[in-house]
Amino acid sequence: MGYVPQDIFIVEGSLMDNIALGEDRPDPLRVAQVLEQVQLKPWADALPQGLDTPLGEYGSRLSGGQKQRIGIARALYKQAEVLFFDEATSALDSGTEREINRELEQLSHACRELTWVVIAHRESSLAFCDRIIDLDRWRPEPKRNEPKGNEPNSSDNRPRE
Repeated sequence: MGYVPQDIFIVEGSLMDNIALGEDRPDPLRVAQVLEQVQLKPWADALPQGLDTPLGEYGSRLSGGQKQRIGIARALYKQAEVLFFDEATSALDSGTEREINRELEQLSHACRELTWVVIAHRESSLAFCDRIIDLDRWRPEPKRNEPKGNEPNSSDNRPRE
């Protein structure tokens, strides 16, 4: 399982160390791929030492949005079957969040066995979700502005509740 909390823990180490957390031999190509998915590749390429650039104590050189994107990249790097996002994009601007949601939606369509659990206050954070459960009412809702999965004009055939 991959877990992305709102507040990301950054270890004192390089960008690669923080994305491939706990791996003895990180795969630089996979790290680059997940950096692309979270819209950090141009930033990483511009760092003085690239993927080997130290991020400072607790990520002191990073913005909140950069930390969250590193957290998402870390979860994607693990290639887990279940990804749990808890306010994982709360520090991102709307444009960056939209681009990341687009990447996550593509990943979701490519990996049908991938399950996402997303907790969010902002509806925009749920853009790539198939099912939304409103915890105020404890009932599933159809995805907004899209037909239900069992309707003829639906873009996919995934079940809806």
